[in-house]
Amino acid sequence: NVNYAEQTRVQERLQQYFQALSSHYAEGYLMDYRLQQARKLLLSTDMKVAEVSFETGFPSVSYFISLYKKAYGCSPSRTRAENGL
Repeated sequence: NVNYAEQTRVQERLQQYFQALSSHYAEGYLMDYRLQQARKLLLSTDMKVAEVSFETGFPSVSYFISLYKKAYGCSPSRTRAENGL
């Protein structure tokens, strides 16, 4: 019985761990996708950075710019400038 109880606890911990892990990956995937869509809009439209931010689901322009810089190494405005836009 002790072994069964211990196995049950381990299984529960592993299940919680993998649920948290898969949720983390899903969130990361979604964030990457949204940033990719934002980059496409920046390079293919004349939408303002704020409009791109809200269009791709970011609630705050400053948050969007911060994540964009982290992902691409430059600001959204610089992306446009470097691509002649």
